[in-house]
Amino acid sequence: MADADAIPAPMIVPTLGDGVVILRPLRLDDVVARLALGRDLEIHRLMGWDGSGAPAGYTQADADLWMADQLKFPYSWAIALPEPGVKGPDGSLPDRMIGSVRLGGVNDALAPGLRTASLGIGLLDPGVLDRGLGMRAMRLLFPYAFGPLGLHRIGLRVLAINTRAVHCYEKLGFQIEGRERQTYSLLGQWHDSLVMGLLAQEYRV
Repeated sequence: MADADAIPAPMIVPTLGDGVVILRPLRLDDVVARLALGRDLEIHRLMGWDGSGAPAGYTQADADLWMADQLKFPYSWAIALPEPGVKGPDGSLPDRMIGSVRLGGVNDALAPGLRTASLGIGLLDPGVLDRGLGMRAMRLLFPYAFGPLGLHRIGLRVLAINTRAVHCYEKLGFQIEGRERQTYSLLGQWHDSLVMGLLAQEYRV
């Protein structure tokens, strides 16, 4: 991809990889990849979306809104695999984008007492679930977050019914710090959310 097609500043994040998973800055053509991924109902249900009143399918407008949401966060990465991606206007994309991860509340001037961030991560391709790729992505991200970025704490909220995600977070050292009762109504049923946190000294490599 030409430099002119890269997302302009303030996208300041480094590219991180382990040979299996790549975390890289977002590109304009990630909208194409996001549109191709569509909306898997089970994945989105566990993120708190039940589709009530929403039109069927996943549109270009939806993909554009997804990209706009990612760009609200300076520390936002695409999660990709090092293999050819979907077809773009100039041929196959250079990698296979499967999701995204971001750290909210982070900027370039973190005061010593504000070195915390909120984690948002989502694998959007049902074909890559149960392969440990989300765990790999976080194992790439956290040494950077707790190292060069200088964070002291990373927090998140997750639906209590998303037991796969909760187990993954716990393996990395996250602690359940609280439960918010009946925060999401999915298909007419209310579900709790868990508040989880990870301190730098608790991270399990």
